[in-house]
Amino acid sequence: MTLLDTLIETHGMQEHAATIKSLSRPCIRINAVRTPQEKLGQWDSRLGGIPCVRMGTPWPMWGKKNLAHIASINCSAAAAFDVEGLLPREGLLQFWYVEDQSAWGFDPKDRGAFRVDYIAPGADLELAQPPKKLELFESCRIEFSSGVSLPNWEWIREYAPQHHELPELDGYEAIEMGIRVGGSHQMLGHASLVQGPMELECQLVSNGIYCGDASGYKDPRRKVLEPGALDWRVLLELDTDDDGPGWMWGDVGTMYYWITRDSLAARNFEKCWTILQCC
Repeated sequence: MTLLDTLIETHGMQEHAATIKSLSRPCIRINAVRTPQEKLGQWDSRLGGIPCVRMGTPWPMWGKKNLAHIASINCSAAAAFDVEGLLPREGLLQFWYVEDQSAWGFDPKDRGAFRVDYIAPGADLELAQPPKKLELFESCRIEFSSGVSLPNWEWIREYAPQHHELPELDGYEAIEMGIRVGGSHQMLGHASLVQGPMELECQLVSNGIYCGDASGYKDPRRKVLEPGALDWRVLLELDTDDDGPGWMWGDVGTMYYWITRDSLAARNFEKCWTILQCC
């Protein structure tokens, strides 16, 4: 019996088991453990710290601002827990974000304030040389585990309205919270929302529509773009983590790297979009 099965039974939701399972998505849970930089190998997965990059690669910037290294994911290590086979099976994914958190992802002009780089296996790597004034996050090794995720009531209301009554039932929220084991960060699956669903925001803002106020959602282009909202998937979700890398996103918020299904399949990681949410 899986954890989801156990929680469904524990909270008396057997009558709704098929619906709950149909809404669920596999994910990869990530636990961060502080580890000295020198104990991490070139291709090891990590959060924070100093990454290893292709030889001769300059430290990335956004205009005059440095990007901070957020994560390096060894795809071979993550692949063992990627039950859908969505991620590359080899290589290294590196995640970056502007050092002063000045881009929240609702403005098309934020492009470049975040990036995801893919390094193919066999590349010659060297330890990056960070700018002297850049404040580094604590280096952490990563522990991966397989997980499952469920959408919250806002996502169901927007994207699965036929099941709008499900989150109102006693037990659903307890199940949704109960499956979040194995680490406070994740890859793939449903986003753990701080505010509302982000799929439409990703679709609009990545296509040049400002979403910092209601005007973007009233833009006439929305009608054409909106059908593509559900193509967006969480690539990496990172919670505020004082005990691990030591970062806080906004006011105890969460950062999300999003990518469309087609871009993920084509390994077009330059098409990623990043959004921060906090209370």
